[in-house]
Amino acid sequence: MILDAVIRHRDHSSATVHSWIGKAPLKRLLKGMSERPVTLERFILKAENSGTTIDFEALLSELIGIWAKNGSRIEIEDGRRLIRGYFPIARDVMSDHKMDLVFEAANLEVGKLLED
Repeated sequence: MILDAVIRHRDHSSATVHSWIGKAPLKRLLKGMSERPVTLERFILKAENSGTTIDFEALLSELIGIWAKNGSRIEIEDGRRLIRGYFPIARDVMSDHKMDLVFEAANLEVGKLLED
């Protein structure tokens, strides 16, 4: 959700992660769609997704599709590299962290991808 907010330029918030998660731009987008991407819906919107096995390739493809509709030119392989690069950073994000700092770190990863 954080990378999505950065890529779609919805990365402006001074809330904490805990407060932001409930109203994340990707959640709002998915809730407003009449035909939701199945994997993203299951992963992002379902309250009980603990232990759920997610098809990463399907999830990535759905994300890339949403980003493309927003004008992004990120390809599947770029998306893999982006998520792989951001994952160690995301793992350390805590619920009391401020979103402006979280977005700053995510923007650095997106910037690295776009430089290549």
